[in-house]
Amino acid sequence: MWICISKKAARAGAQIVRQVSNFADDLGESLIEAKKVFLNDQDNKKNVKSLKIAILGLPNAGKSTLINHLIGRPVCATSSKIHTTRKKASAIFCLDDTQLVFIDTPGLVGRGDGVDDLRNYFLDSAKERTWEYNKKTYSDQTPDTIVQEIVKAKFLDDLPQELPYLVDVVAEHVEKCEDGSMNVVVNVNCPSARIARMIIGRSGERVKKVAKEAEQVLCTTFTTAVRLKIAIPIKEEPLALEKQRF
Repeated sequence: MWICISKKAARAGAQIVRQVSNFADDLGESLIEAKKVFLNDQDNKKNVKSLKIAILGLPNAGKSTLINHLIGRPVCATSSKIHTTRKKASAIFCLDDTQLVFIDTPGLVGRGDGVDDLRNYFLDSAKERTWEYNKKTYSDQTPDTIVQEIVKAKFLDDLPQELPYLVDVVAEHVEKCEDGSMNVVVNVNCPSARIARMIIGRSGERVKKVAKEAEQVLCTTFTTAVRLKIAIPIKEEPLALEKQRF
């Protein structure tokens, strides 16, 4: 098959070929640099160690509390009622070249003696392998999930009997501000207006107490100032209650 090409088209084609060739050269150099960065990063991880630990036990035995003490921040929700932990979650602790991944399983103890010794035992038991998480990561849960679980745990502590198990806690808004602080809005959906009013309490005192306690825990968890608002919809008219500032 013969194809006739004019001189003008030939010149244009040659220019395109040169551009493609230059692009290929640039791309090749970029790939080489990317490979160098990757290899350097891998070299930096050659001597790191990690250990994965599953914490097992009876319900309300203090598994989540122990993990929080071991990693130094409350990323696993805790309360005095059973079944606070409903889903498996991981908490991460890093020290120098060693990473510990604690797996909190569904099932309160105080800090107690031996926590530091137990953590050191885990650090010494870690094997040389690539880390599973970034050094700045402290949980495999999203910030929204952490907020929901901590607020739900505070309702478990403050509400009577089975009442807290009937509500659905949803993090509607989690925002990190320029100064590093956080604004958080949580919706608490109730099966009936009667239960919603019971959760709110007289003049909103009960939900204000929960918001204040949850806000304090969130400040420790995220190591920054957290402003928490809890909204409880009643007959499609949300009532927003913000923590009183003293």
